[in-house]
Amino acid sequence: MIKLVLLINQCDECKLSTFIDCACDGKLRGLIKFGIPTKKQLQKAWQDLSDDYTSKSGSIKGTRYISILAEILELKAKHDAIKLSIFVLTNQNSDIAFNCISNFGYTVRPEFLMDDLEKVNKQIGSILLEIKLLEKELSEIKIDKGKAVTRQDFNRILAQLWKYQGSRIDPKKIYVTEFLAICDEFAKEQAVIKEHLETLKNK
Repeated sequence: MIKLVLLINQCDECKLSTFIDCACDGKLRGLIKFGIPTKKQLQKAWQDLSDDYTSKSGSIKGTRYISILAEILELKAKHDAIKLSIFVLTNQNSDIAFNCISNFGYTVRPEFLMDDLEKVNKQIGSILLEIKLLEKELSEIKIDKGKAVTRQDFNRILAQLWKYQGSRIDPKKIYVTEFLAICDEFAKEQAVIKEHLETLKNK
């Protein structure tokens, strides 16, 4: 008698939380829709799901790459915005520049403007250090092809997508296909931002 077994093996039927459990922790039982599968059947379902993910996104490790790249670009944009604001305030009054620095959490007092701007200029050096560490991590992804994706990678990109969309993404409610579609749009926007920053840098 053949026992009926139904397993998830495509991105459009797999919740993101289930995919993360499989990819990061090797917990494949979330792929079971019906029946009692063998270990081999579970592994085959996961392989099919991984292949489907890869065909839609490039690779599972692309998730890590996108998340780190987005964080780097965000930090660079923050650093450049503060640096530009400091330059503007050094030469003229500007509520926009003043608010820009304040909104990033740095203290700038009108009565001690030049002293505070000097302090802020030193403090943002920590942003450059953070960028350097992330760029090192990014380069290691290219070198170490076998390094597994982690929950931190998914948490990092979900945090970035939260900022991008303005609303939280619940991994238990969203399907992998939907997640990848959002990632694709996000990656395209980040590419435009990167190109814009490079253009400004070269002027």
